Amino acid sequence: MRGFLAARGKGTAGQEGIGVDDGPEDPAEATPALYTPQMPKDIVASGPANGWSALTPEPEELAALRDQVGPGPVVMVNLLKFKQPDGLAAMVRYGQITAPLIRRQKGEVVYAGQAGPVVAGREDWDMVILVRFPDIEAFIGLAVDPLYQSKARPLREEALERTLWMVSQPTSGAS
Repeated sequence: MRGFLAARGKGTAGQEGIGVDDGPEDPAEATPALYTPQMPKDIVASGPANGWSALTPEPEELAALRDQVGPGPVVMVNLLKFKQPDGLAAMVRYGQITAPLIRRQKGEVVYAGQAGPVVAGREDWDMVILVRFPDIEAFIGLAVDPLYQSKARPLREEALERTLWMVSQPTSGAS
């Protein structure tokens, strides 16, 4: 099974464990060409209250990130709560499709793991995934890629009850 998520064994809550699987080793097996989004820069920012899917923003809304995110690398922070009983299985299939698309955009999954006990706050999550991209354009390229939109996005929406998906950038002096 190839993709950035791979089920392995049983976790502490009876849920299958999660591992990172970067997909095909051979770059020829991965999607070959960088996808460059073609979207206007002047799209107004919006959020779930303004019509986005609460699970996956529309490509037009992603374009607003261009004006909100500075230059340089970004890490996409994903906190995921799965639908039961099959959300994890749908997320594994999502990872199989998305892993080569992430690599095509020069991104990498830097961490994927089960969420642990909540130390502060009231939200509970099943999984945490951190994906680094060279810049926000690379992330937007992934999110608006036709293969992502047609195959991966429906699986993400099938998998998730809710999510927090946000951009993080290194602080000054960090990389």
